[in-house]
Amino acid sequence: MQLFFTKLLGRACALCPERLLGCFSNVLGTLLYLLIPRRGIMLHSLACAFPEKSDAWRKNIARTSCIRLIETGLLSLAMPFLTEDRVRRMAGLTSGTRTFFAEYNKSPRPVVLGTVHLACWEGLTWLPFLLRPDPSPELLTIYRALRNPGMDNWLRQTRERFGVRLMARNRGLHAALHTLHRNQVVTLLFDQSAGSHGYLTRFLGRECSTTPLPGMLVEKSGASVGLIYARRLAFWRFEIDLKAVASNGTSQGVTLALNREFERMLRTDENLCASWLWLHQRWRILDRPEEKRKLEAKRGGLIG
Repeated sequence: MQLFFTKLLGRACALCPERLLGCFSNVLGTLLYLLIPRRGIMLHSLACAFPEKSDAWRKNIARTSCIRLIETGLLSLAMPFLTEDRVRRMAGLTSGTRTFFAEYNKSPRPVVLGTVHLACWEGLTWLPFLLRPDPSPELLTIYRALRNPGMDNWLRQTRERFGVRLMARNRGLHAALHTLHRNQVVTLLFDQSAGSHGYLTRFLGRECSTTPLPGMLVEKSGASVGLIYARRLAFWRFEIDLKAVASNGTSQGVTLALNREFERMLRTDENLCASWLWLHQRWRILDRPEEKRKLEAKRGGLIG
């Protein structure tokens, strides 16, 4: 039943005029910002990250982030029902992304691309389609599986529509290494709290837990490192951008390099800052001393 209503809602979103969906996102996102208990956490996080900014600026970033979260959710629902022509109208690639893959095609090598929760992030699964007629490498994306098997299977099938292969996190490490050893590309999110399983790092001035997985994959495979993300241009309009990230190739070094690059992006680009998922409790380990102690004992304390 859940799957039936999800498909029904998704088809309705795909058929609905985008201007109307944009208005709906503004209204619902504003209500989300005003009514959710986590609003205080968002504003506190923004105050710690940007103490030099005004309260009005931080409130606007938080509200915009909520609006773009609703926009992203509507896009995720509609994605299976969008035509190829419409996908091409909605999304594009930056020159940097095209250059990166042109160079890759001349000299294939293993590549690990970290990605983040910026507005329209699921549109990254359109990358192989948007690269056409140029060839695309095999892209394996590691994701967190849904608890409902039917929903998870449908999600995976719809996101693999344009050539990206999805692998659940609990089975993803072996598949990712196999992909990298064949000089292909692996993408995975790194901007969420990893709890007691991560590295203790600093992000935007405060301690947090960061997943070691991208760094582990690079250390084991000798892969190049990059950061790939969707840069929102307007409602359901975005470009996929890609930045090469320099690191020393170690697990800790890659973890720090990805975080520093993303931190720089948020500090210097207001559009990206407003597109990030500030609702996520990135620094929640600070409120969980037992979890933090476990992490420190396991990983040896703060890195970087």
